[in-house]
This record gives sequence, C-alpha cells and structure tokens, in this order.
Amino acid sequence: MIVEQVEVFIALLANLDSHPDLEGWRQILPRWFVETCRPEESHEEAEAWLRSWRLISPAEEERGWSLANWLYWFEPDQRFWYWWDAQVVDRDTVRVVIEAHEMPPPLGSLMWLFKAAGQA
Repeated sequence: MIVEQVEVFIALLANLDSHPDLEGWRQILPRWFVETCRPEESHEEAEAWLRSWRLISPAEEERGWSLANWLYWFEPDQRFWYWWDAQVVDRDTVRVVIEAHEMPPPLGSLMWLFKAAGQA
C-alpha cells in the first residue's frame, strides 16, 4: 500500500507546476489509481448526490472520489497539508506524518488515496 501511495505522490508532485488538464492527469497518474476513481459527474448528478448524501449516516458514506475532485484538493489555494514522511510499522500498519497549515486539516483526499491504494 505505501508503495502505491508514494507512486501517486511522485507523479502528482512532479507535474503540479505544469498544470495538466484532466486528460493529461489521466495519462500521468498510475493507471490503477485513475481506474479506482469514480467517473466524473454532471452538475445535476453531483447536486442529486449531495441531496441524498445529506440524508445518510456517516457509516453509509462509502463513495469514492472522481479524479477531478481529488486533484482539486492539490491546487495551491486548496492545499492545507503536505506529506512529510511515512513508515511501514508492520504488515497492517503504515504511519504517515503530514504537515498541516489548518487544524483540523481537510484530509479527505489523503484518505481516498489510502482507500484506493488498498484496492490496487
């Protein structure tokens, strides 16, 4: 799992300054990650999901992220945390250290990467 996460971050960080469009990111990021992301939605589909999401419990919230939504949180104005270090503790545990500029930091994009890497 840690290898997959690092693979995504290397590709992401190496290309942030070139500002690729969504199709460019699909070519740059590892195929397994792109394929794990859910399909993009229309505005109407996103609004319908948001209405239904407001009615579900946190335990039911198992929706994946689209690639565009995930990439949004790495734009300079949306980035509130930075990957600092990671260590494999044992077969079932990885310790990740982040630097946060807001408390609590919005970590949904990082959590999606963990979930997607676990499915790879």
